[in-house]
Amino acid sequence: MADDLGTLLSSPGAEVAAVEGALRTCGLPARGPYRVIVAETGSQRAGLAEGR
Repeated sequence: MADDLGTLLSSPGAEVAAVEGALRTCGLPARGPYRVIVAETGSQRAGLAEGR
């Protein structure tokens, strides 16, 4: 679910309703405020959330 949300957030022109739905699916409220935290695991591994 987090991977799907990350992909959606990094897509230009993502629909607001789609982003809100993805946030709810991840257990987050549809409206913020949000705090963005970036972390690195050392090497990329399949299945980890990614955003840009």
